[in-house]
Amino acid sequence: MFDLWIRLRLFGVFLMGLSYHCLVVSSFTPLAIHKRVNVERCHHRRLDSSSVGTLLRPLSVTFKKADEDEDAAAAVSVSFHNVSTTTTTTTTITDAATTDLGDPFTQQQQQRQLRFGGVGRLYSQSSTGENDDDDSNDSDSILQRLERAHVLVVGLGGVGSWAAEALCRSGIGSLTLIDLDDICISNTNRQLHTTVDNIGKLKINVMKDRLQSIHPECRVHLIHDFVNADNIHDILSSQSTTPPTVCLDAIDGSRSKTALLAACVEHGIPVVTCGGSAGRTDPTRFIVQDLTKVHGDPLLNACRKNLRKYHGFPPGVDIKQCNSNNNNNNKKSLLPKEWNIFAVYSQEPQKVVERDDDSTSSSSLRRCDGALGTACFVTGTSGFVAAAKVVEMIAKNQLVPPINPSSKSKNI
Repeated sequence: MFDLWIRLRLFGVFLMGLSYHCLVVSSFTPLAIHKRVNVERCHHRRLDSSSVGTLLRPLSVTFKKADEDEDAAAAVSVSFHNVSTTTTTTTTITDAATTDLGDPFTQQQQQRQLRFGGVGRLYSQSSTGENDDDDSNDSDSILQRLERAHVLVVGLGGVGSWAAEALCRSGIGSLTLIDLDDICISNTNRQLHTTVDNIGKLKINVMKDRLQSIHPECRVHLIHDFVNADNIHDILSSQSTTPPTVCLDAIDGSRSKTALLAACVEHGIPVVTCGGSAGRTDPTRFIVQDLTKVHGDPLLNACRKNLRKYHGFPPGVDIKQCNSNNNNNNKKSLLPKEWNIFAVYSQEPQKVVERDDDSTSSSSLRRCDGALGTACFVTGTSGFVAAAKVVEMIAKNQLVPPINPSSKSKNI
């Protein structure tokens, strides 16, 4: 009886060993491996940063110079140790941005190509099949024009802040920012630079840091001042070492705006001016036209009136005379000649509200965006449209200076 019991025990041990052997062998079949890999993948997708740091420990990160047959790309060898399986994985990463070309200037040009090559290809006429033999319109030539350009951005508020960044991200090599205002909490709804950490700082200082973090080679010059009729000529004259290629006007006051436009005309500087954005909600209604053709924008209308009254610009069209004339050719002759002052404005009718008298208002908070209200998707669109016009003028080499109607003008 005891002998039978011993035999049964031995047979049971044999069966257990056989079952374990079958289990081990089956775990290495292709189907089992595929299932296990899928389970591990699902498991790793649920890992957080702390668990990943526990499971995968970086053992070594080695930078080595690539061989010549690897197109001079830098190879990075990274080894990780998997704690659960005690296996080592080595990954090789190549990046053209880390190419060792020896010459710092060549490396800087390559980095510029990586940053802004898309802009050059966008405006390259060779990409559209036009003028393929014209080397001045290839991507490299366009990037060089953008890099050599010097753009003045006057006013760093709801329009100018977005425009300045768009110009920087388009590869403009030199920017001069002109403003004296600081950042306040009421700028949050429309101005790019307004964050909690920047409240109370000067706008142009914050923008300079931001722009150079985007494009380190961009030369950003600051003028801490508000533009007016008394200082605008001195400001433009101070730029004689690097004459402005284009001026982008984002001033929100008619008198200062008029003084800037008149000075650009006198100095022969191409200019793009922006109209008002307050009281509007539709960002799709912005267009670019000559200042003589603008309608429905009180700010630009006031500037146009001041230019005619104080700076010798020709008068506008007599609507009654134009409508009473039945000859279309005569009607066209009555239209004013364009001034080559490009204006960005919205065709959306401006909201009309009753303006509160600040002296009787019970609120002690300063509404620096006025009673009409503003939104970033409107002011930002205005800035982007203006920046697009500036970049187009430079990239296509179509820098048109404004027409100076008279050498004599009155002071405003």
